[in-house]
Amino acid sequence: MISSDNTRVPNARLVVYEEADLGYATVIAVGQPAEIPRSEIEPEHVAQFGQTSRPLFEMWEGSKDTLDVRLFELDPDRLTGRRITTA
Repeated sequence: MISSDNTRVPNARLVVYEEADLGYATVIAVGQPAEIPRSEIEPEHVAQFGQTSRPLFEMWEGSKDTLDVRLFELDPDRLTGRRITTA
């Protein structure tokens, strides 16, 4: 897949997890991300940002003002997961 800036978008592996008192669960989604052009971003896309978990830290090469932030969707080709119980 080619993104809006004509670069190839590689396959992606997205790992999400949730911790609980008795263990944790993970889900791994593998597939080709698809860029959502800025002109097609809907209020529903923006609302999803508020529901995301953010990392505990951020690493940026330059200042945040110079970042080229783009939105991608992932419709996974493969979905796997694991649940670990510690009690």
